[in-house]
Amino acid sequence: MKKMASLVAGSMLMLAAGGAGAYTINYDHAIPLPQNGGYSSPYAGVQVETFDSAPFLWNWSGDYLIRTGSASGLAAAPAYMNPLSTADATPYIAVPFRESNGTATATQTTAVLGDTFNYFGLWWGSIDGVNGGLGINNKLSFYKDGNLVETVTGDQVIAPLVAAGSWTSDDNNRYVNLLGLPDFDSFSLTSVGRAFEADNIAVGVVPVPEPTTVLLLGVGFAGLAFWRRKKTV
Repeated sequence: MKKMASLVAGSMLMLAAGGAGAYTINYDHAIPLPQNGGYSSPYAGVQVETFDSAPFLWNWSGDYLIRTGSASGLAAAPAYMNPLSTADATPYIAVPFRESNGTATATQTTAVLGDTFNYFGLWWGSIDGVNGGLGINNKLSFYKDGNLVETVTGDQVIAPLVAAGSWTSDDNNRYVNLLGLPDFDSFSLTSVGRAFEADNIAVGVVPVPEPTTVLLLGVGFAGLAFWRRKKTV
Protein backbone atom coordinates (compact mmCIF):
# COMPACT_ATOMS: atom_id res chain seq x y z
CA MET A 1 0.00 0.00 0.00
CA LYS A 2 2.80 2.40 0.86
CA LYS A 3 4.50 1.58 -2.45
CA MET A 4 1.29 2.25 -4.37
CA ALA A 5 0.82 5.57 -2.57
CA SER A 6 4.30 6.64 -3.57
CA LEU A 7 3.53 5.88 -7.23
CA VAL A 8 0.46 8.10 -7.07
CA ALA A 9 2.45 10.91 -5.44
CA GLY A 10 5.11 10.67 -8.16
CA SER A 11 2.50 10.96 -10.89
CA MET A 12 0.93 14.03 -9.31
CA LEU A 13 4.33 15.62 -8.86
CA MET A 14 4.95 15.28 -12.60
CA LEU A 15 1.52 16.79 -13.27
CA ALA A 16 2.30 19.78 -11.05
CA ALA A 17 5.55 20.41 -12.91
CA GLY A 18 4.14 19.79 -16.37
CA GLY A 19 2.18 22.98 -17.04
CA ALA A 20 2.88 25.52 -19.77
CA GLY A 21 6.39 26.96 -19.54
CA ALA A 22 7.50 24.34 -17.01
CA TYR A 23 9.87 21.41 -17.15
CA THR A 24 10.21 18.20 -15.18
CA ILE A 25 13.27 16.73 -13.49
CA ASN A 26 14.25 13.15 -12.82
CA TYR A 27 17.49 11.42 -11.85
CA ASP A 28 17.31 8.27 -13.96
CA HIS A 29 20.50 7.00 -15.57
CA ALA A 30 21.61 4.27 -17.92
CA ILE A 31 22.10 0.77 -16.49
CA PRO A 32 24.41 -1.05 -16.05
CA LEU A 33 27.16 1.17 -14.67
CA PRO A 34 29.52 2.52 -15.71
CA GLN A 35 28.19 4.08 -18.90
CA ASN A 36 30.77 6.37 -20.52
CA GLY A 37 32.67 6.40 -17.24
CA GLY A 38 29.74 6.42 -14.83
CA TYR A 39 26.25 7.92 -15.17
CA SER A 40 24.78 8.64 -18.60
CA SER A 41 21.41 9.39 -20.15
CA PRO A 42 18.75 6.66 -19.96
CA TYR A 43 16.95 7.87 -23.11
CA ALA A 44 17.31 6.27 -26.54
CA GLY A 45 18.11 8.40 -29.57
CA VAL A 46 19.77 11.28 -27.70
CA GLN A 47 23.20 12.69 -28.58
CA VAL A 48 25.78 12.52 -25.79
CA GLU A 49 28.88 14.69 -25.34
CA THR A 50 31.34 12.43 -23.51
CA PHE A 51 34.48 14.63 -23.87
CA ASP A 52 36.45 11.43 -24.37
CA SER A 53 37.91 12.45 -27.72
CA ALA A 54 37.76 15.23 -30.30
CA PRO A 55 35.95 16.33 -32.36
CA PHE A 56 33.32 17.21 -29.79
CA LEU A 57 29.59 17.27 -30.45
CA TRP A 58 29.43 21.00 -29.62
CA ASN A 59 31.65 24.03 -30.26
CA TRP A 60 32.83 25.07 -26.81
CA SER A 61 34.00 28.59 -25.93
CA GLY A 62 34.70 30.54 -22.75
CA ASP A 63 36.53 29.76 -19.52
CA TYR A 64 36.67 25.98 -19.11
CA LEU A 65 38.98 22.98 -19.10
CA ILE A 66 38.43 19.41 -20.28
CA ARG A 67 40.23 17.50 -17.56
CA THR A 68 40.52 14.19 -15.76
CA GLY A 69 40.80 13.60 -12.04
CA SER A 70 40.24 16.03 -9.18
CA ALA A 71 42.32 18.96 -7.94
CA SER A 72 41.68 20.54 -4.55
CA GLY A 73 40.21 24.03 -4.87
CA LEU A 74 39.85 23.72 -8.64
CA ALA A 75 37.58 20.83 -9.65
CA ALA A 76 36.19 17.50 -8.50
CA ALA A 77 35.52 14.65 -10.91
CA PRO A 78 31.80 13.75 -10.88
CA ALA A 79 31.06 10.75 -8.68
CA TYR A 80 28.70 7.80 -9.06
CA MET A 81 27.52 5.13 -6.62
CA ASN A 82 28.54 1.60 -7.62
CA PRO A 83 27.64 0.90 -4.81
CA LEU A 84 30.20 3.14 -3.06
CA SER A 85 31.13 6.60 -4.28
CA THR A 86 33.46 6.28 -7.29
CA ALA A 87 35.02 9.19 -9.20
CA ASP A 88 34.70 9.62 -12.95
CA ALA A 89 37.91 8.31 -14.52
CA THR A 90 37.19 9.78 -17.96
CA PRO A 91 37.52 13.39 -19.25
CA TYR A 92 34.87 15.87 -18.11
CA ILE A 93 34.31 19.63 -18.36
CA ALA A 94 35.10 21.98 -15.45
CA VAL A 95 34.00 25.65 -15.42
CA PRO A 96 35.78 28.00 -14.85
CA PHE A 97 39.48 27.34 -15.48
CA ARG A 98 41.42 30.64 -15.59
CA GLU A 99 39.26 32.87 -13.35
CA SER A 100 37.29 32.24 -10.17
CA ASN A 101 34.00 32.89 -12.00
CA GLY A 102 33.24 31.91 -15.56
CA THR A 103 31.01 30.55 -18.31
CA ALA A 104 31.43 27.91 -21.01
CA THR A 105 29.06 28.18 -23.96
CA ALA A 106 28.15 25.34 -26.32
CA THR A 107 27.05 26.24 -29.84
CA GLN A 108 26.14 23.93 -32.68
CA THR A 109 28.54 21.99 -34.86
CA THR A 110 27.50 20.32 -38.10
CA ALA A 111 26.58 17.24 -36.05
CA VAL A 112 23.59 19.05 -34.54
CA LEU A 113 23.29 22.06 -36.85
CA GLY A 114 19.74 23.31 -37.24
CA ASP A 115 18.35 21.03 -34.56
CA THR A 116 16.32 22.15 -31.57
CA PHE A 117 15.83 20.14 -28.40
CA ASN A 118 13.47 19.89 -25.44
CA TYR A 119 15.56 17.47 -23.39
CA PHE A 120 18.87 18.03 -21.61
CA GLY A 121 20.72 15.62 -19.37
CA LEU A 122 24.07 15.77 -17.62
CA TRP A 123 26.13 13.93 -15.05
CA TRP A 124 26.38 16.86 -12.65
CA GLY A 125 29.24 16.57 -10.18
CA SER A 126 29.44 18.18 -6.74
CA ILE A 127 26.33 20.28 -7.40
CA ASP A 128 26.75 23.78 -5.96
CA GLY A 129 24.07 26.31 -5.07
CA VAL A 130 23.63 29.49 -3.10
CA ASN A 131 21.95 27.52 -0.31
CA GLY A 132 25.07 25.35 0.03
CA GLY A 133 26.81 28.11 1.97
CA LEU A 134 30.15 27.82 0.12
CA GLY A 135 29.71 30.93 -1.99
CA ILE A 136 29.58 28.81 -5.14
CA ASN A 137 26.65 28.75 -7.53
CA ASN A 138 26.21 26.59 -10.66
CA LYS A 139 23.76 27.64 -13.38
CA LEU A 140 22.57 26.23 -16.70
CA SER A 141 21.24 28.62 -19.36
CA PHE A 142 19.39 27.60 -22.53
CA TYR A 143 19.09 29.67 -25.72
CA LYS A 144 17.23 29.59 -29.02
CA ASP A 145 18.38 31.83 -31.87
CA GLY A 146 20.55 33.68 -29.35
CA ASN A 147 17.68 34.42 -26.96
CA LEU A 148 17.58 33.10 -23.39
CA VAL A 149 14.64 30.71 -22.93
CA GLU A 150 15.35 29.03 -19.56
CA THR A 151 17.78 28.98 -16.62
CA VAL A 152 18.23 26.20 -14.07
CA THR A 153 20.38 26.44 -10.94
CA GLY A 154 22.07 23.88 -8.75
CA ASP A 155 19.65 24.73 -5.94
CA GLN A 156 16.66 24.04 -8.18
CA VAL A 157 17.71 20.63 -9.47
CA ILE A 158 17.93 18.93 -6.06
CA ALA A 159 15.54 21.00 -3.90
CA PRO A 160 14.57 20.46 -1.11
CA LEU A 161 18.00 18.86 -0.61
CA VAL A 162 20.98 21.21 -0.28
CA ALA A 163 23.39 21.75 -3.18
CA ALA A 164 26.44 21.74 -0.93
CA GLY A 165 29.12 20.77 -3.46
CA SER A 166 30.01 17.42 -1.89
CA TRP A 167 32.59 15.49 -3.93
CA THR A 168 31.22 12.12 -2.86
CA SER A 169 27.57 12.23 -1.74
CA ASP A 170 24.76 10.69 -3.78
CA ASP A 171 22.68 13.84 -3.24
CA ASN A 172 25.24 16.16 -4.84
CA ASN A 173 26.43 13.85 -7.64
CA ARG A 174 23.71 12.54 -9.92
CA TYR A 175 22.48 12.32 -13.47
CA VAL A 176 19.98 15.14 -13.93
CA ASN A 177 17.37 14.91 -16.70
CA LEU A 178 15.42 18.04 -17.67
CA LEU A 179 12.38 17.18 -19.79
CA GLY A 180 9.90 19.50 -21.45
CA LEU A 181 12.29 22.43 -21.71
CA PRO A 182 11.44 25.25 -24.10
CA ASP A 183 13.02 24.48 -27.49
CA PHE A 184 16.72 25.36 -27.40
CA ASP A 185 19.67 25.15 -29.80
CA SER A 186 22.58 26.13 -27.53
CA PHE A 187 23.38 26.31 -23.83
CA SER A 188 25.94 27.48 -21.30
CA LEU A 189 27.39 26.34 -17.98
CA THR A 190 28.17 29.11 -15.49
CA SER A 191 29.79 28.96 -12.09
CA VAL A 192 30.36 31.65 -9.49
CA GLY A 193 33.34 30.04 -7.76
CA ARG A 194 35.04 26.78 -8.70
CA ALA A 195 33.55 24.80 -10.14
CA PHE A 196 30.75 23.46 -12.33
CA GLU A 197 31.73 19.90 -13.29
CA ALA A 198 29.80 17.81 -15.80
CA ASP A 199 30.14 14.81 -18.08
CA ASN A 200 27.98 12.86 -20.55
CA ILE A 201 25.91 15.89 -21.54
CA ALA A 202 22.90 14.71 -23.57
CA VAL A 203 20.42 16.53 -25.80
CA GLY A 204 17.45 15.28 -27.74
CA VAL A 205 13.71 15.42 -28.31
CA VAL A 206 12.05 13.28 -25.65
CA PRO A 207 8.25 13.05 -25.39
CA VAL A 208 6.76 14.38 -22.18
CA PRO A 209 3.41 12.95 -20.96
CA GLU A 210 0.49 15.32 -21.43
CA PRO A 211 -1.00 16.59 -18.14
CA THR A 212 -4.24 14.71 -18.86
CA THR A 213 -2.32 11.48 -19.42
CA VAL A 214 -0.49 11.90 -16.14
CA LEU A 215 -3.75 12.71 -14.35
CA LEU A 216 -5.39 9.57 -15.71
CA LEU A 217 -2.33 7.57 -14.67
CA GLY A 218 -2.59 8.97 -11.16
CA VAL A 219 -6.32 8.19 -10.98
CA GLY A 220 -5.63 4.67 -12.23
CA PHE A 221 -3.01 4.08 -9.53
CA ALA A 222 -5.39 5.45 -6.90
CA GLY A 223 -8.18 3.14 -8.08
CA LEU A 224 -5.89 0.13 -8.07
CA ALA A 225 -4.72 0.99 -4.55
CA PHE A 226 -8.37 1.23 -3.38
CA TRP A 227 -9.21 -2.12 -5.02
CA ARG A 228 -6.23 -3.86 -3.37
CA ARG A 229 -7.15 -2.39 0.02
CA LYS A 230 -10.78 -3.48 -0.36
CA LYS A 231 -9.68 -6.97 -1.39
CA THR A 232 -7.54 -7.42 1.72
CA VAL A 233 -10.20 -6.16 4.17
